[in-house]
Amino acid sequence: MKNIININHFKIISDNIKKNIKLIIYFFLFLIITIVVYQIYLFQNNKKILELSILYDQAKSNIDSVEFDQNMNLIAKEKGFYGMLASLELIKNKINKNNYDEAYTDYLNLLNKKDKTNIYRSIIALHGSYNLLDKVSSEKISMFLSYIDETLESFIGYRYEILFLLSIIDNDMQNNELYNQILEHEKISSTIKDRVRKINEFEKYN
Repeated sequence: MKNIININHFKIISDNIKKNIKLIIYFFLFLIITIVVYQIYLFQNNKKILELSILYDQAKSNIDSVEFDQNMNLIAKEKGFYGMLASLELIKNKINKNNYDEAYTDYLNLLNKKDKTNIYRSIIALHGSYNLLDKVSSEKISMFLSYIDETLESFIGYRYEILFLLSIIDNDMQNNELYNQILEHEKISSTIKDRVRKINEFEKYN
């Protein structure tokens, strides 16, 4: 009796497989094609990143060449890390040529790109703040700071440091309050606190 049940059970499974053989074949074909396409995508993506890396290094090592802007603009059009780096290099080049207003506009355009994550925006905002500090108005630097994600702990100290430097530039009466906040803030690194302490001492005795 048990053998008969097993045979019937096997026959039901076998019949179901035969009835759905086309669907099973299509499913496995789809699975194989998906895996192959994904592997090709990964290969092409890694290849593209490698090519961008090489092009970026070559362009950066020839900053005085005629092709510098052309190559960096080419890389800057790409999404991702190297696209951002190339954009920052182009801006830095404008700062070196004292084109501060153009650099500020380029920073804002970069910050407002939809493909940028909060981390990227925070990095770009800090990059702009430090590079254009005392070269554009404090209001413009404050605009950069508004793009920093304050929930990201690694950026808190840098944001406070820039605010402190702005308070010195503007002779702000809140300078002492900011100074104390920085020294007492447990999320701010000792390196930043030491820098702020030295700046404060320099300003006090000079």
